[in-house]
Amino acid sequence: MHHIGPKRAVLAIFLITVAFYWKLVLTNQYSWMESPDLAHQVLPWFQFQAGEVQAGRLPLWAPFEWGGQPLVGQTQPGTAYPPNWLLFLMPLKRGWLRVGVLHWYYVLIHFFAAWFMYLLCRDRGAGFLGSLTGGMIFSFGGYVGNVDWPQMVNGAIWAPLTFMFHLRAVEGKNSWSNAALAGFFLGIAWLSGHHQVPIFVSLAVGISWLYFSWRKLENFKYLLLFGVVVALVSALQILPAMEYGRLAKRWVGLAEPVGWKQVVPYYIHQQYGFQPLSILGIIIPGLNFNTSSFVGLAAVLMAAAAWRAQPYFAALSLGGLVYALSHFGGLEGLFYSLVPMVEKARSPSMAVVVFSLGLAPLAALGMPDLPRMATPVWRWLVAGAGALILIFYAGWALTHGMSAVPDQRPIMTAVLMLVMAAAAFAPRTMAVVCFLELSLMAAYYWPNRYDPAPTPYLKKLAYHQEVADYLRQQPQPVRIMVDDNLVKHNLGDWMGVDVYGGYLASLTSNILDAGLHETRIRRLLGVTHWVGKAPLDPKQTAVFQGASGLNVYRMDEPMPRVWTVHQTFRAASAADRDRLLRDPGFDLSQGAVMDRELPLETCHGDRTALLRQYSGEVRIAANMACRGLLVLGDVDYPGWKARIDGQAADVLTVDGVVRGVVLERGFHHVELRYSPNSVWLGGFLTFAGTMLTLGTLIMGRRRLAPGRHSGS
Repeated sequence: MHHIGPKRAVLAIFLITVAFYWKLVLTNQYSWMESPDLAHQVLPWFQFQAGEVQAGRLPLWAPFEWGGQPLVGQTQPGTAYPPNWLLFLMPLKRGWLRVGVLHWYYVLIHFFAAWFMYLLCRDRGAGFLGSLTGGMIFSFGGYVGNVDWPQMVNGAIWAPLTFMFHLRAVEGKNSWSNAALAGFFLGIAWLSGHHQVPIFVSLAVGISWLYFSWRKLENFKYLLLFGVVVALVSALQILPAMEYGRLAKRWVGLAEPVGWKQVVPYYIHQQYGFQPLSILGIIIPGLNFNTSSFVGLAAVLMAAAAWRAQPYFAALSLGGLVYALSHFGGLEGLFYSLVPMVEKARSPSMAVVVFSLGLAPLAALGMPDLPRMATPVWRWLVAGAGALILIFYAGWALTHGMSAVPDQRPIMTAVLMLVMAAAAFAPRTMAVVCFLELSLMAAYYWPNRYDPAPTPYLKKLAYHQEVADYLRQQPQPVRIMVDDNLVKHNLGDWMGVDVYGGYLASLTSNILDAGLHETRIRRLLGVTHWVGKAPLDPKQTAVFQGASGLNVYRMDEPMPRVWTVHQTFRAASAADRDRLLRDPGFDLSQGAVMDRELPLETCHGDRTALLRQYSGEVRIAANMACRGLLVLGDVDYPGWKARIDGQAADVLTVDGVVRGVVLERGFHHVELRYSPNSVWLGGFLTFAGTMLTLGTLIMGRRRLAPGRHSGS
């Protein structure tokens, strides 16, 4: 085949990706978002962030979840991931994210995954068709092709570039520049929004670096540069995540959430590990547990043709598969025990991303050698396996009825096996078969909106608009509780309503430890309404009845969002504080529990008003009769800074949960802003890492300029 230029290659990959995901971008009948986590959690996150960005605000704080939570620290919303910024800047439709934009976002993720793997395969010496097929295998199959959560897939698509530049560096090809680029792309992966895949890829590339550095000590200096760049580029996400991790608890599958210093039990890793039967799922669609490794028989045969000649990628692929097997493979337990932070990646099955990362280049490099495998023995084996599958399903259909066949995709696998055998493993035929096999898994579960079978998740997002409209019209600050048996999605982020609740993977420890569902804690955080079909308390009466079946009930004697106190009580410990807060005789509106007593004055007649509240900004007017403590009923967290009449002031933790400032007698304008040092320092370090990478590239080009020394 004649040489294909880079532009034509990119165009070919783009067209193949569009053809593969025709359901999303060539029709308006399907959606990748019709699943609980995506509709209930991811879409509301994206909607909130898009609204904030288009309003000219940085979405660092989530005010509509549990009295306020740090958004960037949670990582999963993908706030620190630069490609998401482009998504958030896309034009909205009447204030809402466009479905078409979200579909193209999904398709482009897979386009870049295929393109980046194509580049790795070409860089390793594979031909155009083989590299194209390798890109399809990585993007449309295995982990990337079968995991829908964008915050997880976004971390995987950069792995081919990380390994491409890593291998160039250890081979002595402009090593400084390539080591920096490898670190840069792994750093971008850490910004993506989820820690699991970056942990697995970091382990894999780290082991590779150590191996090549052991063989050639000079590579240690490039490994050092690589590590520095990864640390710098990832800092925009890592530093806020570390701050949040120490101050939050995470649900991992146990009855209670775990804190930063608590190890995720290996019992959980066993539950979320790859199962041995899933190994058959590599070639038979549907045999997957926890995650899918399906790439199809064509990909496996192509990889088998190269595994002897390409031991590096063979070891990478096999290592990823054995690690994913958790306690069945034994390898994962070793890393769990010895390597810090690996236990935080509670789903070892997701390490199949490393399996795909190694198998795709193997398949690309093995394609030219496929005809040598087309011996009568191999062809009969493949044809025989296909025939056995067909006989089994035909017998099942005859004895149980065609409608009783649970999953007919293996029948198509069998037919394609016969095609492969008949075509004698011809490379072009195998590329087409590979495309068809991958289509048996990817997008298989996407429902058609005209299908009478229920598609409940996305439809329910629009059910409660009238309730949200009513709440936004109320004059005083409103914070609601919602019956989460009826409303599963993050109503607050989706509708822009302040909700004491939310569908999150973690939550700050201060509110968890105080008692999420304690009546007095709800009162402290100013919950004004209950939303459900029936009242939370029989004494409540409905103030609004929604057409969707949800009613709004007024809570009894809710605390105001802003109030003042003139007496503080020192708690010697968290237990003392909690005892006071739960004591019905302690008046939350008149006193505050602190870690120290404040020299306040006793008086009456203070007046306060909440002037403005956005995601990371609160403005309050207060007229104090004497020196007192102004309290805001929002969750306290590091990074909130106060200015009183333009002068910087300390933000104090009040009652262990909310925040306040001390005010002197007289009228004051108070401004609170969420301006976390972890984000600004992280942003500076990410910029520094990017500049360091550019600097090494410039210096590398100068060294390679004509007349200059071209060594590493």
